[in-house]
Amino acid sequence: MARRSLNPYGTATVPRLLGLWRSRWRYLLAALAAAATIGYPAALHYLLPEVPPLGYWLLALGFAVLAPATYVLLTALKGLSDEIPRRAGFGRMEGYMLGRRTARRRMVRIPGLGKISLRRLGGIGVLVVAGGWWLTPWAPVRIRPPVLPDLTGLLTAEGRASPNLAEDLVAVMLVLPNDSMAIVQPPQPPAWLRRQTRAVWDNAASYPLAMRCLAAGDFAAARSHLERAAAEHEIEPLAQNVLGAQVEMYAGRFLEAARGYSAALKLRADDPMLWCQLAAAWLQAGQFDAAAPALDAAERLCGQAADRSQGAMAACRHVGSLLAMARSKDFDEVVKSIEEARETCKRAVGEKHVLVAANLNNEAVLYVLRGSEQDVLLSGAGQLFDFSLAIGTETQGAGDPHLATVRCNLALLHYRNAHYDKAEELLAKAAGVPADPAFQSHPARIASLNLQAMLCRAEGRCAAGRDDPALVAVQEGLGIAQKTLQPEHPWGAVLAGSLAAVYVDHARYVEARSQAAEAERLTEKLWGPQHPFLAEQRNRLAAICTLQEAYEEANGFCRQAQKIAERSFGKQHPVLADILATRGRLEIAQGRPRDAAKPLARARDIYEAVYGKEHPAMARILGDLASLGRDPAGLERAIGMYAQAIDIMEKSAGPEHPLIARLLGGMAALEIEQEKFDDAQQGLDRALDIQRKMLAPNHPDLAATLKVYARLLTKRTPPDPDGAAKVQAQAEEILARHRQEDQ
Repeated sequence: MARRSLNPYGTATVPRLLGLWRSRWRYLLAALAAAATIGYPAALHYLLPEVPPLGYWLLALGFAVLAPATYVLLTALKGLSDEIPRRAGFGRMEGYMLGRRTARRRMVRIPGLGKISLRRLGGIGVLVVAGGWWLTPWAPVRIRPPVLPDLTGLLTAEGRASPNLAEDLVAVMLVLPNDSMAIVQPPQPPAWLRRQTRAVWDNAASYPLAMRCLAAGDFAAARSHLERAAAEHEIEPLAQNVLGAQVEMYAGRFLEAARGYSAALKLRADDPMLWCQLAAAWLQAGQFDAAAPALDAAERLCGQAADRSQGAMAACRHVGSLLAMARSKDFDEVVKSIEEARETCKRAVGEKHVLVAANLNNEAVLYVLRGSEQDVLLSGAGQLFDFSLAIGTETQGAGDPHLATVRCNLALLHYRNAHYDKAEELLAKAAGVPADPAFQSHPARIASLNLQAMLCRAEGRCAAGRDDPALVAVQEGLGIAQKTLQPEHPWGAVLAGSLAAVYVDHARYVEARSQAAEAERLTEKLWGPQHPFLAEQRNRLAAICTLQEAYEEANGFCRQAQKIAERSFGKQHPVLADILATRGRLEIAQGRPRDAAKPLARARDIYEAVYGKEHPAMARILGDLASLGRDPAGLERAIGMYAQAIDIMEKSAGPEHPLIARLLGGMAALEIEQEKFDDAQQGLDRALDIQRKMLAPNHPDLAATLKVYARLLTKRTPPDPDGAAKVQAQAEEILARHRQEDQ
């Protein structure tokens, strides 16, 4: 048998005493944890009052772990202070600890969670309170507000910050409102600005708030915060004037922007980028004569400080190429200027820069304006647009407004070549950038609305009256222009011409001529009396005067338009073909079909060379040529031309385009001459169905079809003179109503 110990404390005296000493260390550890829990936030409050966002959340996590740990230590020692010495003295320490471990814990029942101990519930409560404290304004530290650098692009001793708003504003881009004009696209705040200002708080200083409002398109709020920043001396007067001018540039108030830049130049006249921005402001406003001196001043300064102004020189070359387009009569010279500007940009800022992307877009636009064969355009201009998109996406981000401009131009290129589905797809992508509702009334959206109206007209998605989607789109664009742009802006000329075209579709010739005259007046005032853009405006006036039977005026406009087009575009351009087609229709309207044959045939040859044989422009010119075939020998050939034109329109625009009804009416008239009455009847019935669905009740085209129908009733066997008289009376009534309403 083992020898029994006589020690009154039992056989495990030493381990028990060691356990007692370990419990004292637990007391010490709990005391240190409690002191740390109290001292941790106090020390942070005085030593680190502001920390970066990541540091703030790491410190909050540390306190959220420390506070529950201290609670666990303190609650584990409860009761030991009185019991341990007494139980240890009687040798019953081991039994006491076993009892504490095996004693049933006090539990509570919580709905949805079941049973949980009070100690665990208390720990959760401490964790929630400790973590929640850091989410309140009374937390011991604050998140350091983001510090925005100077984004205006002002020149400092360290150079210019990049990216900056100055570079974005001088990266001026051309947009194609149609295939014979190009105008400067109003700028929108870049995508990188929205990213940089996303972290600005609502209670931040006035300057960061002004930047955030500018990025969001809230220009009124940006002006207000900028004025407050100046009053509170957050920024210097120079920065206030520059940023104020940049806000006005993005808001479309270009004359106010020019005044702001002029005020800034009084404070610092040696910064070439400021002069270049002033030139861009005048260019955006359509004040080309005022832009030239500012650009000259910028180039002089770049020559004096070449070692630090390479970026400014690239900007000068880029803006100068656009000024050359506005003032030049020869697009070939402009293309050379743009190519020289791109080489300067590549040397100064590299190949992947917003200036290079804008330059590629502008060269592609000039490519379209110069005109070429369809395949060459798609491979030439299309590739340049694609390169611009790739560079813009890499440097600015996928949601940058510059990309929307390029996609709008690509959509116009596909519209020009009758690829309407591709055009609509690109237009949908362009219209949603940026997606913020604040930009739905920005002037940069006008290009999308104008192209949307053109697509509606091309596809025959029109309706009589105010429900016409083309009319709605143009009127929305006019509303935006009137609210955001100054009077007599270049977009005013474009939209007036677009509205005139829609009014022609509605047979509202008086209103159409008024709008066309306004478009011609603004174009001549802005670009000069011999600018290439004037050719289309005068051709439109000639076409409307022909419809109004004002033949002498139509002849004058037609001669002027042809002279400008031949000098500016050459003799194989679609604009010249449009003018020749108008001249041919003018000769037909005056009863001189023989004189119409030559210009119409020349227009057909140009259309076929540029667009191919399956383009809607070919359909209309074939219809015009077919209308000349009244002699018996040429009737069969003329009917074949009508059939070819109808087939082209059905493939490109669908079976219910109004032009198809006009072609069917012309073909029926020839079929009546051949006594093919059943074929004529079928064609006229279809034409009337289309016109009654798509045109206004008093449209002259409907009257013209009814007159052909009356002739059919007279010629067929047996004739129906009563029915013919009734149909003829309907046609005359429609024409009388039209003359009465179109005043």
